[in-house]
Amino acid sequence: MIWEVVAALVVGIAVLVLVLEPVARGDVPAAPVADPEDVEDTPRGRALSALREIEFDRATGKLSESDYEALKARYTAKALEVLRHEASRAEAPAADLESQVAARVAAIRGGAGASPRCSSCGPRPEADAAFCSNCGQAIGAAPHCRECRAVLVAGSRFCESCGRQAA
Repeated sequence: MIWEVVAALVVGIAVLVLVLEPVARGDVPAAPVADPEDVEDTPRGRALSALREIEFDRATGKLSESDYEALKARYTAKALEVLRHEASRAEAPAADLESQVAARVAAIRGGAGASPRCSSCGPRPEADAAFCSNCGQAIGAAPHCRECRAVLVAGSRFCESCGRQAA
């Protein structure tokens, strides 16, 4: 009996030392890495997954048509409420976004003069581009050869350094 008590004390002291050792040394545990919020945990995600679940239950025959219509109307209203709330918190109102899109489409459809031109790659599809999306060169900068990056003479069809055809 005495040996059991001594063994329990030894094991207890060993566990206590192991548990308290980091505290005695002053080790600070590393800050936990913040995981991005799961889409399903947001109000928007919950509303949309509820709608998906209702559709699935109807497709598998778990919901009658009358129950489906009632649940769909209820959860659609909730989803729209969440989406409207998110839209109201957005930095730019929807009308401003629509006008920006319309201006961009008008600039692209406006003809070749509206679209910027890279000196190395030619016309770019982005109407408000400051840099070429293909080579990264600043729009309107002196033309460079794609191969050797040498400055091209204005109007030349070939690079004077390496002989590659200019765009």
